[in-house]
Amino acid sequence: MDYSRHINSKLPINKKLVISLLQTINEVSSKMNSALKPYGISEPQFNVLRILRGQKGNPISLAEAQEQMITKMSNTTRLIDKLEAKNCVRRVN
Repeated sequence: MDYSRHINSKLPINKKLVISLLQTINEVSSKMNSALKPYGISEPQFNVLRILRGQKGNPISLAEAQEQMITKMSNTTRLIDKLEAKNCVRRVN
């Protein structure tokens, strides 16, 4: 989608760039959420699954998973709990 018409032409280029990036992030996030909806998982849950897949079956600590998260604000323990309830992951001791 072309958002350029929504950006004030008098703004400095760096501010236009930030606005454009934020609009693009929002668009990608919206499409990602739509793609994940049929599977009943959120973007942060998908992120955890992506990290675990990269481990090729090897266990990883919550701290290591959190370190690799794209969005650091997510509560990794809660995400793992929800994925475990959906039988997407299994905790090991």
